[in-house]
Amino acid sequence: MVIVVVLAVLLVDRFPALTHPVKSVDSAWSQFKASSSTHSDVRILDLSGSYRYELWVVAWNAFERQPVLGLGADSYPQEWARLRPVAKDVRQPHNLYLRLLAELGLPGLMLFGGGVAPLLGGAFYRAARRSVHARALAAGIAAAACVFLVHAAAEWVWNIPATASAFFALLGALLGVGAPSRDPMDPDRAEQTAGSSAGRTSAARTTRGTLLTAIAALGALSLLLAAPQTLSLVLLERASTLAAQGHTSEARQAAALAHLANPLDDEPHIVAGRALGREGQVTQAEQEFARAVEINPGDWRTYLTWGDTRRDAGKDPSALYERARALNPLSAAIAERVGDTQTDSSPDRTETPGD
Repeated sequence: MVIVVVLAVLLVDRFPALTHPVKSVDSAWSQFKASSSTHSDVRILDLSGSYRYELWVVAWNAFERQPVLGLGADSYPQEWARLRPVAKDVRQPHNLYLRLLAELGLPGLMLFGGGVAPLLGGAFYRAARRSVHARALAAGIAAAACVFLVHAAAEWVWNIPATASAFFALLGALLGVGAPSRDPMDPDRAEQTAGSSAGRTSAARTTRGTLLTAIAALGALSLLLAAPQTLSLVLLERASTLAAQGHTSEARQAAALAHLANPLDDEPHIVAGRALGREGQVTQAEQEFARAVEINPGDWRTYLTWGDTRRDAGKDPSALYERARALNPLSAAIAERVGDTQTDSSPDRTETPGD
């Protein structure tokens, strides 16, 4: 009790607004919206959102423009580059649910919820029909899974394989808690055996077999859909490495294979165009860049790379640089190329895991 009282006195002394709940909430919200830390010496007491408010506003505005279909998968980085109020490079809004709404619209969020909610609800329903110990264990596992869901509202933990895998492992363990026991000494098992008939056992086996078949089919479909994109990413990484080493011909071949694996991705055309430009084949390079623009007209990187290729070939790149600046007004790299001294001269800061 003494420790609790001491901690309470220290908190009130550090945060006088705690004595008034309304002022405390208003102060916390103001600190969250602030871009700079208010308690840099004590991180746990720092309520600054580190630009999350701005990230969330851009994502929400994107959802309001396209609430049904969204802007498209992985489109948030381009939306942020176009509308960001600060020169800070990010690839996600640090909020899983806002990213789903911005990129995939309401259907995307509903599909995510429709995949997670039945697992949680079904596991609790099955656990509720078992012993107190099973219900307590299910509650503990569910609480751990909910930590991930809450954390995903403020961080990009879903992009980290270790945390995302742990979340799905917890969901699997939760289903296991609610499953019928196979232990003959378990009282729940005894009650189920005594009260079950041959018909109910057969129906349960049929239902279980159907469910397992459906899960296996969905898993196979997911792997089938993910395989081409994964292969394309591997080939693009190889193409970029070869191009950096000066093997432009091999880089173009790897980029062509990446395009075959994922025809909807503009990156293979960008890599191929860059390699062709280094070989002096400017006309063919511009054709590749034009194809990239057809696939993804909102990617400022394409116009910047295209402009650099024209500049290196002694051609006028100004129109391409201007288009790139329209899609990313605060980029210092673009400002340097167009000679715009009025743009914020502070360099773009690449995001780190601590952001």
